[in-house]
Amino acid sequence: MEENKKEQKVETSNKENAKVENVKVKDSNKKVEEDKKFKKVENPTKIEKSQKDKTTKTKKENKNTNIKNSYIVGIILVILVIIAIVVGVSMLQKTPQKTINEMLTALKSGDIETASQYFNYENLMNISGLTNKDNMDIETQKLFFDRLEWNIKNVNIENDTANVEIEVTNKDFQTIIGNYMQKALRAVFSGNDLSNSQMESYLKEELQSETAPTTTVTKTIALTKQDGEWKVNESDDLTDLILPGLRETINSLNSIDVE
Repeated sequence: MEENKKEQKVETSNKENAKVENVKVKDSNKKVEEDKKFKKVENPTKIEKSQKDKTTKTKKENKNTNIKNSYIVGIILVILVIIAIVVGVSMLQKTPQKTINEMLTALKSGDIETASQYFNYENLMNISGLTNKDNMDIETQKLFFDRLEWNIKNVNIENDTANVEIEVTNKDFQTIIGNYMQKALRAVFSGNDLSNSQMESYLKEELQSETAPTTTVTKTIALTKQDGEWKVNESDDLTDLILPGLRETINSLNSIDVE
């Protein structure tokens, strides 16, 4: 009997110990599960926070980049505005070179009114009765310059005075006037009474001739600034430059008449 009781006690003790062990295991498993849950909850929070930090940092970097880009664009715009102003002012200002170009362009295109703004056109054409503008119609006058070509080689400016070296190609008026005079003389020797209109007709034929030769002359022309505008000074060099050979030929004819 006593042995049975002892065995029962031992069995009961073992069962109690087993229960305790089971409780411990369950508690341990429960703690593990709780730790897992905690970690599951903790990790997304950390990831979300990290993502927010990255997003904030990216936004700051983008903002700084935009500020820098805006600053650079602003500087470029200011530079462009300054360049536009400088170019605009320079285009509005008349220079000796621009004055010469506009004058010769006006002459070549037959715009005598515009050309007269830069120099005394009447004095240029009044070399003698032969080229007196009052003795020629406007169409004949235009023929003196319709084949005009030029190249500005050098410009020297000192205060209100400028010297411009120009290479000009135009009709050879020494040859043209020589041919014109031969026609006129043949008509006179033939007993024809030449009128001014007939004389001009002969001159016009020579000026219009496609075989009329050209010549190139290089001269230095002086200009003076008056009221902010450059004016071309009258001179024999100006005449010899744009009407090469004409003045010399007219002077030779006049000397023959005097003799």
